[in-house]
This record gives sequence, C-alpha cells and structure tokens, in this order.
Amino acid sequence: MLTWIALAQLTVLAALPLLLLPQLPSLSVLLALWGTGFGLLQFSQSTVRIVAVALLLLAWMLHDARQTVTDTERLAKPGQFTVLIDEVRRNTKQIKIRLLKENSRYLFPPRFAWVAYENETADYCSGQRWIMHLRLRALHARLNEGEFDAQRFAFASYTPLQGRILKRTPLETRCDWRWHFIQRHDAQLAHLSQRATLKALAFGIRDELSKTTRQLLRDTGTAHLMAISGMHIALAAGVGWILARGIQSVFSARYIGYLFPLTVSWLAAAIYTWLSGGHAPAQRALLSLTLWMAIRTAGIQLNGWQIWSLCLGLLLLIHPLTVLSGSFWLSALAVGSLLVWYHWFPLPARFTHQRRWIPLRLLHLQAGMMILMAPLQVAMFNGISLTALIANLFAVPVISFITVPLILLAMLMPFIQVSGLFWWLADLSLRGLTEMLTSLPAGWWPLQDATLIAAMVWGGLIVWRLQFFIVHP
Repeated sequence: MLTWIALAQLTVLAALPLLLLPQLPSLSVLLALWGTGFGLLQFSQSTVRIVAVALLLLAWMLHDARQTVTDTERLAKPGQFTVLIDEVRRNTKQIKIRLLKENSRYLFPPRFAWVAYENETADYCSGQRWIMHLRLRALHARLNEGEFDAQRFAFASYTPLQGRILKRTPLETRCDWRWHFIQRHDAQLAHLSQRATLKALAFGIRDELSKTTRQLLRDTGTAHLMAISGMHIALAAGVGWILARGIQSVFSARYIGYLFPLTVSWLAAAIYTWLSGGHAPAQRALLSLTLWMAIRTAGIQLNGWQIWSLCLGLLLLIHPLTVLSGSFWLSALAVGSLLVWYHWFPLPARFTHQRRWIPLRLLHLQAGMMILMAPLQVAMFNGISLTALIANLFAVPVISFITVPLILLAMLMPFIQVSGLFWWLADLSLRGLTEMLTSLPAGWWPLQDATLIAAMVWGGLIVWRLQFFIVHP
C-alpha cells in the first residue's frame, strides 16, 4: 500500500520528464505505458506496484501534455467560437478569452487564447460572452539564447494560442462582479501616485507597472512582493481569521469554536484570489491553503515536508504542465528552502521567543532565502540582487503588515469616503517604501553559471551542516 505522501512524491517525479523530453511520445507509446502500468498493478510485490503507479502517473502527465498540444494544433486556424472574456489588457489592446465552443461543439477542457482588438470599438470587459470569428495560431518563441521563452510560459499557463478577431456578435454584454468592483475602486485610485502598484497588489493587474518600477523591483529583489502569491493569500486569510475572532468575542463560550474562524479565513482567501484575477500563483496558494485546512480539520498530524509534498503532488496532478512554469518552481522551492533553513540552520532557542529579537529573526529569514534561492535566481534571471537582503528587511514588513492589510480594509469598506482613506494610507506606505528602495545603491549582479553557483552555495551548506571539514580529516 502506498501512503498519500509517497503517492504525491511519485507524482512530482512523474512530471519531471516534461522538463527534459525534446518531443512528446506517440499515442502507441502512451497506450503501452497505460497497459504496462495496469498490468504490473496485478502483482502483489510492493516494488512492482510502486513502479506500476509511477508508470500510470507518467502516462497521465504525457497524455495531458499531448492533449494540450493536439488541441493547440487543431484550433490554430480560422474558425467560429463561442468565447467568455476572462481578462482585458487595455494598454496592449488584448483580451484573454476562454474558448467554450467551436461552432456547436463544446470544448472540454476549455482552452484559452490571447487575441488582439486593435481596430475594435467594443468596450470589452470580463464576464461577457461573444460569438467570434477568430484567426488563431500557436504562440511561438525565438530560440535566441537568453531570451524569454514565451512558448514555454504559454503552455505552462495553458494559454498557447493567440490571434485576432475577424468578426464578432455579442451574446451577453453584462460584465461580471469583479469588473464592477474594480471600476468602483478605480476612480479612487486615479489621483494616487502609486496607482499601478496598488492595482497590482489589490487586483493582480500588473500591466500598468512602468518599466522603471519593474526595473527597481528586480534590482532590489522585491518583485516577488508585487505578484499576488502565497504570502498575500495567507495575509487575506489572516485578516479573515482576525475578523472572525473579533465576532466571536461577543458570543458566549459554548458557541465559540475553531471551525468558524477557519472557515471565514478560507472564504477571505478565496475572495481575494478571485478579486486578484485568479492567476496561477494565487490559485496554487489557495489550493495549498485548502489542503492544509482539510488536513488540520481532519486532525491528521503531518510535518512541513509532508504537507509540502502533498501540495506539489496535487498541483501537478491537476495541471501537469505547471511543471514548465518558472513561478511554480520559485514558489515551491522558496517554501522548500524555508523548511531546509529552519531545520538545518535554526536560530538558538533564546532568540525565538522575546519580541525584541524580531528584527534578528527577520534577518535570519531573509538571509536564508537569499542564500538558498541564489542558484535558482541565477538560472532564471541570469543574476542576483546584492541589495535584496537590506531591501526585503524593510519591504516585507511594510507590505505584509501595513500596505496589504490597508488594501484589504479599503476593499472591505462599503463607504466610499472611508475606503478612500485606506487607499490613501496604502499609497503613502508605498511612496515611503519606493523612496527607500530608490535610495539603495545599484545592486544587480549579472551571473551566468547556475551550476557552479549551486555547487558552491548548496554544496557549501551541506558541508557546513554535516561538519565534513571537521569529521573527514
């Protein structure tokens, strides 16, 4: 019998070949994998059954990738589609559409595409349904070394198609609640200097960030704070939990339990995920939070590594092509790095309790993240930020405990005047943070050899932890 933890770990291993295969195997190879896997399941030996499960998981991963490629090739032509508008980028005049039907044939699972509307006069918004005649094509990327692999990113986010609109007919022109909610608050952000950053943190709309802001965030190693991911979803859940506990304070003791704040915190995280556009990092964080809450509610005792393995396995089982996503590996390995850091290099016990040591604990956290994530940053971004440690010491507390809570309160307030006050305070906190980051010296250090950096950093930490330099001589 396989435990759920072992099954999750096998799922992660089964997804890794998608990173390495130059081309997907043929249908006959997939059928052979399915047949061999089901055949080996009939044996009673545990090793054989583990191999069988691994083959079945590998067949599922390859099948999902092959199905996505097949659908992309089949849909890459002119055709009539029933579509649902999922996202609008007015700056680049693009809309992200969900392809629901091809002519009268339903598409399952629905496929996504980015289409341009340069010469269109329609006022598109998310939630609308249209019948569109589209000229679609598969998204391609340049093979020049060092350039961003747009095709890989498109497949990882399940949006491998792009095109343009030839003809359109509206079916349902009403916009969804999220669009109306954003429009309601957008008027209050119009006069604020940090409007683009506030919209990125509140609604996941990052296309308004200027090139200067993006460069500043990259050079200071704080770009992760402006992309809604695990930290922001956890903050939303924390705000929901605090509000629920505040409500419980007026209840009598017999009506107070742990399920109410837990449920409210999950609802707060889910609503924030929806308001932020439901981008892949936020969805992964919400799925992981849901899994963690289910485990806690069921009374199952698991350590951090086991929960981490379950989360990764579940994410890759649902969306196998996520293994191609750089943001997936950044978030997954960031959590793994924290587990390694706190297990292998913890602070002495005397620094872990009193409040006066909070700055030291934050420094310890940021140092661990900077050191352990350095090889991955070099591999993905061809460099590291030398000022990231200092920048994050200030940026993480400001964003976590001031800016994001103020944004959440601004979105919760039903009265425009009170909501505007919270938006202004959030803008003030970002202005101060931006001035601090701008005052830092240029800290971007371009590097190329990620393998050498990994050997030096991770290898050095292993040698230090196991005391090889003392024991071996």
